[in-house]
Amino acid sequence: MRDAKKPSLETRLRLLNTHPFFAALEPADLERLSSYVRSVQVDRGEILFRKGDPGQSLFIVVEGLIKIGVPAADGRELVFNLMRAGEVFGEIALIDGAPRSADAVAMAPSELLVVERRDFLPLVEDRPGAAMRIISLLCRRLRTTSEQVEDVAFLDVSSRLAKALLRLSPTGGYVAITQRELGQLIGLSRESTNKQLQVWQRQKLLRLVKGGVHLIDLGTIEQLAFSAERPRQPRAEVASRAH
Repeated sequence: MRDAKKPSLETRLRLLNTHPFFAALEPADLERLSSYVRSVQVDRGEILFRKGDPGQSLFIVVEGLIKIGVPAADGRELVFNLMRAGEVFGEIALIDGAPRSADAVAMAPSELLVVERRDFLPLVEDRPGAAMRIISLLCRRLRTTSEQVEDVAFLDVSSRLAKALLRLSPTGGYVAITQRELGQLIGLSRESTNKQLQVWQRQKLLRLVKGGVHLIDLGTIEQLAFSAERPRQPRAEVASRAH
């Protein structure tokens, strides 16, 4: 991670003001905070922080793609989220000052704004409106994580994969993600992910390209994601009922 030239004040204010995490701040406070932020650049594959690292800052993605996840001892990885331009991550550690709860790795060359905890907390301590917006954002993140867990437990492979592709590119077009990374996002092996993608490529729903996927038939992919039949029971629940 290396320092980069700061975007203009107008760009910094726009990035801060359009996100719920900061939008409740008074204009003067927002301008003050924007003067503190610094800009950094990271290369693809570069680690911003590891789970357990000290957490004293929040990141705003100016451009690029950041993967948030946790590794297992056997080499597998559980991916919680993929953060794109305009999105914020690292907010949990910013609020409580505790160690990082996950890894953050750049999936593409990325530019980020960094907000330090020491600069942010004084601006919200006496502002209930800002605090409520932060709580709302954290609740939304929790709901997203809960939905991902439900998808892995209940949905079949095609539905999980279709939902992930739509989440990555809701309007269609190119998705910059490897098949291994896509599988990690939905709890599948690369082989299972590739098998389903190959089927959809033959059906002309998408096209596999180097380093990503190009979505073609967005309507059918939406049907696969949201018109699934009754959710399947988790294997553990099925097994328990068999006894």
